[in-house]
Amino acid sequence: MSDAGVDDGASFSNSEHTNASAQSDSGNHSQAGAGFGNSAAELSQHIQAWRDAARDPRVGALMRELESQAQEQLHIHRPVCLASGKCCNFEQHGHSMWLTGLEVAWTLSQLSSAPTSSEIAASVRQGNCPFLVQGMCGIHQARPLGCRAYFCDQAGDGWQEAMMESWLGRIRSLHTELDIAYRYDEWRRLLGAFSAQEQDISP
Repeated sequence: MSDAGVDDGASFSNSEHTNASAQSDSGNHSQAGAGFGNSAAELSQHIQAWRDAARDPRVGALMRELESQAQEQLHIHRPVCLASGKCCNFEQHGHSMWLTGLEVAWTLSQLSSAPTSSEIAASVRQGNCPFLVQGMCGIHQARPLGCRAYFCDQAGDGWQEAMMESWLGRIRSLHTELDIAYRYDEWRRLLGAFSAQEQDISP
């Protein structure tokens, strides 16, 4: 298995304060140098491998298990959701969401349709998530793990970071088991790459 991008960290980077999924300060999980270092052909191959892997029962089993863990932790810690939209309005509130290519493939596999390149570009210009619909998450049942762990309730600092680090370790191990490339990158950038790849392979 080859690493296709930056090392893993937690799923949200927050420039204002460390919360559920803020990047680790250890130096091991840095956004520096993030981006697509592979050729277009190599990246397309990685994306197809992630799409294929998303259909593997082992991927579904792990994702469902981690989603259940998230729900259990929410019952224990009871973080407050203020319904402020901060989790989906990235630039406005000084954070971004990062996740793996395999997680993107899994999320998209649960949806009836994926955002178009123009919709993703619009969300980048607006600084929000392409799945934000009238101030609410449009894919709430299928939202990525990072979304399930992020709360603007600052009383939640601590347990979420540990949970995310644990999840990412298991997801990375699954990449090794499946012999697929590992990439950890910004949500909309990965969505854009998936959209471009789908357009390239469409007849």
